[in-house]
Amino acid sequence: MLQTVESYRAVDSEIADIVLCKLRRHLWYLSEDLAGLALFSDHVCAAEKRAMIASLKKPQQKSDLQRVDPQAVDCFQSKALSDFVTERSHNLFAAVRIDTDFLKDDPDTWHDNSAYCNAKGIVSGLCVVNDCAERAVKLATDYNMSLTHDDTERQLWNTIASW
Repeated sequence: MLQTVESYRAVDSEIADIVLCKLRRHLWYLSEDLAGLALFSDHVCAAEKRAMIASLKKPQQKSDLQRVDPQAVDCFQSKALSDFVTERSHNLFAAVRIDTDFLKDDPDTWHDNSAYCNAKGIVSGLCVVNDCAERAVKLATDYNMSLTHDDTERQLWNTIASW
């Protein structure tokens, strides 16, 4: 998507810059650890998955991607998903206890592979949340609920708190 938006600059640079600014705010999610999730996407072609599997053998180095620099959007024009994968990407499989036996097979055959189907089920069941924001909302909600259980009084407390 970043590559497409970057290319859109030739059509309308103002809109492209606004969209890129919004996308930059979410680049902190992209890391070597999470790049392996793309292996389970039906939108990623088998050739790219093969390249990602090959990259899993690439040793991590100091220059490898741990978190994307939001100002480095332009570098995405020449990047593929496999560029973000290193041996560090195995951390994902270990963290969610995924059997990686399916990586030995060709991605074109994965839909018949029970290890892949189980792994895809695990990945599909992962809940994605912004922990900091979720915790803050939960804390505020719990605090508000502890003040009163009456909706009228709760609205009063919310009004007072906003002053």
